[in-house]
Amino acid sequence: MSKYVSQFLSLKCAGDVLNNVLPINKPVKEITEAMAIVQRMKEVFLSNPMKYRLFDVGAGNALGSILAIHLLPVSWATAIDKKPVERKRKISRFDYLKAEIGTEEGNEYIKSLWPSLNKDSLTVLMSIHCCTDLALQVISLYHKVEWIKHLYLMPCCIKQGHQQPVPTAFQDRFTKYERWAWFLANKANGTLYQDKHCLSPANIIIEAHKEEGE
Repeated sequence: MSKYVSQFLSLKCAGDVLNNVLPINKPVKEITEAMAIVQRMKEVFLSNPMKYRLFDVGAGNALGSILAIHLLPVSWATAIDKKPVERKRKISRFDYLKAEIGTEEGNEYIKSLWPSLNKDSLTVLMSIHCCTDLALQVISLYHKVEWIKHLYLMPCCIKQGHQQPVPTAFQDRFTKYERWAWFLANKANGTLYQDKHCLSPANIIIEAHKEEGE
């Protein structure tokens, strides 16, 4: 059994989390993805308890953000998807909204969800297994919105024909997915981390952090 699945099942909140996200298409895979990204976010939230809000874009069943609410001192978590999963959830400090980033209307709507230019209401932006266009849109939103201070992104598929340039000398050393992750990390001014405890072939997490004053 995966390390992350064992850790998840040992949590007191495991039952509550599952009750709020079921059904899950591929439970073992999705649990390890959520556990992996929550592990990476831990330092930011534990160092700043109840200071940061979490936005989970392309949330699907919202497993990642719901798990984060249970394990980390998140002030509020908002799951966002263009096709939200409709179910009743009994979770404090959490909401689920229908919105699509990438369009002018969608971007303005999502920006309006943030506290109005309140420097004390800072945000962590997260997206698990986002496809090509959504990954690029999430990074764009991270750069555009000043009070989004941290980005955690686990990219997934890449459109056929989309270029992922890396230095020529390294072309043959990376898989298509690794080249894509490298490209996105550079676009976000971030770093890469591959989590081999995550039971998915797309197991690279990109994280980016803005310096004080950015």
